[in-house]
Amino acid sequence: FFDRVGEASKSMMSTLKVHMHLDASFGYRTLCFAMKELPHDRYAKWSADCKQANLKIDERQKTIDGCSEEIESNLDLVEATAIEDKLQEFVPETIQALMAADADGRQTRDGDQ
Repeated sequence: FFDRVGEASKSMMSTLKVHMHLDASFGYRTLCFAMKELPHDRYAKWSADCKQANLKIDERQKTIDGCSEEIESNLDLVEATAIEDKLQEFVPETIQALMAADADGRQTRDGDQ
């Protein structure tokens, strides 16, 4: 997440990281919300490109990842929060197993960069 924010949000990143790592160290779920405004024509082109990427046979995942990278960059931080309910038993182990199976997902835990 931190590498996807734009210049306008970068000044808040060091403080945000400290707070998120502290909250995560207590076992709280941490969430960041970010956005990007897109002109309609840019969204339409991106959407069409993603539809084409999903239809590809060769290098489909690479093309889909490229579409995601294009839209998930230079984001503006909107909100960061921590949810007080602690993770259920075996959630970290389940996340590890999913990651080992190359399932796509992101999690920030205490100590992560």
